[in-house]
Amino acid sequence: MVFITVRAIIDAILLRIETGERVKALRKVNNMSVKALAKQTGEGTFHWKMVELGIRDMTAYNCLRLHEIFNVSAHYIVTGKEFEKPPTD
Repeated sequence: MVFITVRAIIDAILLRIETGERVKALRKVNNMSVKALAKQTGEGTFHWKMVELGIRDMTAYNCLRLHEIFNVSAHYIVTGKEFEKPPTD
């Protein structure tokens, strides 16, 4: 039996909302409409509106497409943080 805590559910919802806000911000910074993003990704405008509102999860494939379109890491799209490079000796 799998038990999901309330905290895990809240974290998942917050992650989806924050990811959607980053997608919207990236789109706006790049002066791109939802329709243009939909055309470049092959998804519908409704799909991207739902992602931006945090209602719909984004697939790994779409995360990689956004990485290519906006030239940011997939890690940034999901977490809002860039990878820290390990120190070199």
